[in-house]
Amino acid sequence: MIAIIAILAAILIPAVARVRESSKASKSVSNLRQIGSGFQLLMINTKTPGKGNRLGSFPSYAGKDDQGIAYTWPDLIGQQLGFVEQKDGSYRWNVAPSETVFQSPFREIAFDPANCKTTSGYGYNYIGLGEWSSPSQHLAESRKDDSGLGRMHSYMLKNPAKTVVVAESNGDGQADHMVWPAWPAAGVSDAYNGGGHYLFADWHVEFIEKTNISIRDSTS
Repeated sequence: MIAIIAILAAILIPAVARVRESSKASKSVSNLRQIGSGFQLLMINTKTPGKGNRLGSFPSYAGKDDQGIAYTWPDLIGQQLGFVEQKDGSYRWNVAPSETVFQSPFREIAFDPANCKTTSGYGYNYIGLGEWSSPSQHLAESRKDDSGLGRMHSYMLKNPAKTVVVAESNGDGQADHMVWPAWPAAGVSDAYNGGGHYLFADWHVEFIEKTNISIRDSTS
């Protein structure tokens, strides 16, 4: 009897683990799709706050909006999705951040928007898309504002379907707030089957193994 139980356990435990990981993956894909919806709303909103968030452009990683209120990019996306609001000179989350789409199911640590660098389960490709990025590497044409900084608009991208916007972070506590496919050491995840899920600028979500992201032209 004990031997039979041991055999059944050896069969069932891995199967349960696979189901659990598959469930996490489905949840993460859903999170990324909703984050993508937030980006799209942000980019068409004529009242979008922040100098790095002009109509049609990708947001900065962090900054101050047109009222001088400090933000990070999850604040802006969360505002578009309805669980963040500007109140009393700051961005206030109406629900626990760890209960929102910014909480990766692959991260045990609770997401805290005030500490994105160490708690974020999703990284933003702000080096490639943020206001201060160099436009020549990624754009069909260069655009600069009066401050001389490059602005990335969606129509400037040569290949949106291959341009990463947001992805699962690697959870190392150092680059959790960013993902930079051109430099796989920065934020690229291998938490699920040796890879991670990526949200692209045409707003589809795709799984990519970590070993493949380094040879993929993901920012052009």
